[in-house]
Amino acid sequence: RVFDLACPVEMTVVVGRNADAVASAAAKWGWAESATDWREVIARDDIDIVDIVTPGDSHAEIAIAALEAGKHVLCEKPLANTVAE
Repeated sequence: RVFDLACPVEMTVVVGRNADAVASAAAKWGWAESATDWREVIARDDIDIVDIVTPGDSHAEIAIAALEAGKHVLCEKPLANTVAE
């Protein structure tokens, strides 16, 4: 962490495409778990915030799914690649 926060943050799950690589990243950076299916993670009741740091062509799909699941969403720019998205 770069700075102290007023409230504790629980870093529950980090998601990636490669199970071994994401498990290694989780251990290195302090995540409680790792996973490879973002859809399953978004469906979980214990997830409140989804921070989307994927390639830009997947931002809209993940953001919409997370919002529909009632999650708060943080997203790298661009949020979408077209006005229609």
